[in-house]
Amino acid sequence: MATIFRFRMLSDENDNFLREYDVPKEMNLRDFHYFLSHDLHYATDQMASFFLSDGTWEKGCEFTLEEMGLLQGAGPMAMADVTLDRIIRQRKDRLIWVFDPLNDRACYLELIEESPAETGVRYPRTAVSQGDAPDQFDAEEHSGGGSIFDEAMAEFNDFEGDDNYSDDEY
Repeated sequence: MATIFRFRMLSDENDNFLREYDVPKEMNLRDFHYFLSHDLHYATDQMASFFLSDGTWEKGCEFTLEEMGLLQGAGPMAMADVTLDRIIRQRKDRLIWVFDPLNDRACYLELIEESPAETGVRYPRTAVSQGDAPDQFDAEEHSGGGSIFDEAMAEFNDFEGDDNYSDDEY
């Protein structure tokens, strides 16, 4: 009979946010990432990583969505190559799911239960859903109505009207 892991997910951005997920222990991290993204209504084509975590939520070994092309053992492993039961072995084992690596935004997952699969139940599934998930993209970073190009070029506007700066000098 298949074994199911129940993970509790929390966020440091919203104290009212809580999810519990029942997933097959043989699920690979890439499929787990897509399942989480779908449940939280996040785009799935964004960079993301999982990290093993210790009891104080310090990041350990990294697993990336995309193959990094590094030598075996020299960098992060691809999510597709790692199953949950390979890295999660006992209750209270933890993962950090970084869904916005450019701004180091993450959700925190802890294994709270391991049980046999129930007959007639489809897995993976969301067992508990409370509160709103954090926005996938930082609203403050993208506020103002301008384009991403405008935001990137904003620092160069400091030179506009500066008589001490001239392109001709270089």
